[in-house]
Amino acid sequence: MGVLLSGSGLLGITLGLRGSHEQFGNLVLGVVMSAFYIGYMAGAWICPPLILRVGHIRAFASFAASAAALSLAYGLAVGPVAWWILRIFNGIMIMGIYMVIESWLNERADAARAGIFALYMMINLLAIALGQYLIVAQGVEGLGSFAIAAMLFCLGLLPIALTPLRQPVPVQSPKLSLRKLFRASPTGVAGSFGSGLVLGSFWALSAIYARSLGLDNLGVANFTAAAILGGALLQWPIGWLSDRRDRRVVLAWVCVGATLALSAMGLVDVVTGAAPGPVWFVPLSFATGAFVFSIYGLAVAQTHDRFPPSEALEATRGLLLLHGIGASTGPLICGAIMQLLDSRGFPVALGLVSVALAAFCALRVRRDPPVPPASRGAFVPVDQSSPGTIEPAPRAPATPFQAAANPPPGEDQAAAATSEAATGRATAAAGPASNPPGSGTTTATPLRRAGDATAVEDAKLVAETRH
Repeated sequence: MGVLLSGSGLLGITLGLRGSHEQFGNLVLGVVMSAFYIGYMAGAWICPPLILRVGHIRAFASFAASAAALSLAYGLAVGPVAWWILRIFNGIMIMGIYMVIESWLNERADAARAGIFALYMMINLLAIALGQYLIVAQGVEGLGSFAIAAMLFCLGLLPIALTPLRQPVPVQSPKLSLRKLFRASPTGVAGSFGSGLVLGSFWALSAIYARSLGLDNLGVANFTAAAILGGALLQWPIGWLSDRRDRRVVLAWVCVGATLALSAMGLVDVVTGAAPGPVWFVPLSFATGAFVFSIYGLAVAQTHDRFPPSEALEATRGLLLLHGIGASTGPLICGAIMQLLDSRGFPVALGLVSVALAAFCALRVRRDPPVPPASRGAFVPVDQSSPGTIEPAPRAPATPFQAAANPPPGEDQAAAATSEAATGRATAAAGPASNPPGSGTTTATPLRRAGDATAVEDAKLVAETRH
């Protein structure tokens, strides 16, 4: 997987720099690069039937070979319309590759699932960071960098094509309830969408911004790789802190940190005028990546805390859909701002999203009570490019707070009656519970009896949240 993602990382930076070299314009490049996420979201529904029909190994080989062919096609058909179409298919293929790999991880990971997932995330980000430096080998003017990316996609399929392991269980198409997701975790929903806006813009336009600063190919690679490495290294300490504090407060401060780093980046650009070199921008890029790459993981952890374990996987898929919508929209907005303000619009656009998300988190902290410590799970670093087919690490059974926040069918009236007895107010009706795709059953975790003090307190907390 690392070899494949090195090719994907090289392809991304090559497209940005080559498009800038061809003078596509920032807005046009934003439109072109955003098409990847359109295909990525479509792949969540297109790929599972294909995998089920031909098997994981054949599907993986087909996805990787198609990605290699598409990499070469970029260099042969240079133009915004052709690239926009190719980016859609590219997104579908990458989604299929992720699905096959994560199905195997699900099959093999048991008690050490959290550690394996964290290692998998780290390898993904480090491989993409390494791919940034391969641009130095052939540059962006010819077909060379596209050919190297194609070679890496081909080499990456060999271990899977030759594996003696049995195939994992079939992949299911996602089943989502975004209304229920927002009702249970508005901060998680906002964080996922905001993360998509920021990271979609970063992946699409960061290389173009770095080039506008006067950096050469190695300088651009240093700039983008520093942000990726910052995100890979600092998710753990930020997550550790969020396990001990209200995650919404931590998320708000993370957004403030991102805003400060982006503001410093823009200020250095304005004050220094002609390109000051990577001595300033690489550390600021590292700091920016450390904060913005942590937003999605905090949003996922906040959402998991508010859902029972049986619904965590479905909730993750909903967050990924919202992240994909943001990622397909972000480059359009950021590209338009860069078209209006020149390259300096890049930190401005990302900073505006960070400020808005910080303000939303602060509002929810004032309006809603925090998740009780007993309902919080341990933070696990999350790769936002994952399609969400990895099942979360085993957790304790649903707490009364989680059960009350997500009552199953038939429990709405009981939850409302319990809440009225505790607070003297009626509660809003809750939505139907759902289970991970393919379970075939509906698992309910009812509240304890009304006389139980813990159940009354949890019901009161949920009633206050809904009001």
